[in-house]
Amino acid sequence: MAVTGGFCSAAGEALEVEAGLLPIHLQLQNHLFRLALCALSAPPSHPLQVRTTAARRRPGTAAHRSPLNLALTNPLLPPDLVVETIHPDPTPPWSPNPAPAVEVAQGKEIGTHEHEETVRDLPLGSLLVYTDRSMGESGVVGAGVAAKLWDGGKVVLAEKAEVEVELWQRERKGMGQ
Repeated sequence: MAVTGGFCSAAGEALEVEAGLLPIHLQLQNHLFRLALCALSAPPSHPLQVRTTAARRRPGTAAHRSPLNLALTNPLLPPDLVVETIHPDPTPPWSPNPAPAVEVAQGKEIGTHEHEETVRDLPLGSLLVYTDRSMGESGVVGAGVAAKLWDGGKVVLAEKAEVEVELWQRERKGMGQ
């Protein structure tokens, strides 16, 4: 292996030590190690899972060894190593279903009517959450605002700004919503 483009000097070595940089062969070994762990911890639905399993069963039989084959034959990884599967889901496994059901109205008028009925039927102190409809199956919201129904016909927004309900509805109609 040859690395070009830099002089090997005592000052450069000292700078690498101070910066906490490993020598290049150890950096490459660390990258291969992380690649192997990521491949081994991928869920069964991952596109590379079949190739990972095949490369793990037959480490030296590949005619053209890919970086995945090289990573899985890393001497730091024992051949019988069992790695926990990491599922790319931000919801905790103990939570049954934290994401509420999302209902989209068939039209603007129907949606406005259903919304007014829902707000009217909620008890005081209920929490309303308005989002940009980015909440998907994962339960993560991209952007939104929370509003709390309060006494006296007011809605208290999450930013602690109180807005009269009638004024708020007029402003909504003025914005074309």
